[in-house]
Amino acid sequence: FIAPLFHGIGVAMAQATDLAMYFGAGTVYTPQGILEIPGIYRITAPTAAIATAPTVREIESAAGQLELNRENNNLPIKNTAWRTSPRIFKYLQDLRDAFDRKAFPEMSAPTPTFRTRPILATTNFPSNAGGTTDESSLALIDFCYVLYGESLAMQFATSNEASIVVSPSKTINTWQQGVVGIKVEAEHDVDVQYVE
Repeated sequence: FIAPLFHGIGVAMAQATDLAMYFGAGTVYTPQGILEIPGIYRITAPTAAIATAPTVREIESAAGQLELNRENNNLPIKNTAWRTSPRIFKYLQDLRDAFDRKAFPEMSAPTPTFRTRPILATTNFPSNAGGTTDESSLALIDFCYVLYGESLAMQFATSNEASIVVSPSKTINTWQQGVVGIKVEAEHDVDVQYVE
């Protein structure tokens, strides 16, 4: 009973850590994500129509701007790859040109690529961003220059006597409620070698 429970909690913690590594706010309990570091080059869609249903030309233009920024800053390119949400991945995979041909047929390959670089869909890129909650991100990241730090392995502790603060005005005493509290601790940080 306990092993599957700890496994599930470990998977949830790993998902939360991955999300924070990309988009973390840099607060007390969350590292600053690599896409939130000041100075990281970003472009945004100029209109809502482009943001939610971009054409092949608009997609190529945006992707080209991201690639050109890396090249213009003379950054070493070793392990550059695209990351995006499953919704954007599927949109790019299914997008058709004026002749009803797949605009990016390489996206349907067993090892998908986008503009000659690997692309991975991850649910850690939200599909409900933006003011209208229907936007997502497409990021070009060189993982050779992303620095990860971990100061301790994930640690678990259980107690049926602890008090758990669930909100500023609500505390649960596990003994009185007849439940077991599970505490999970891990320390991670992330940074980039080149801010561009």
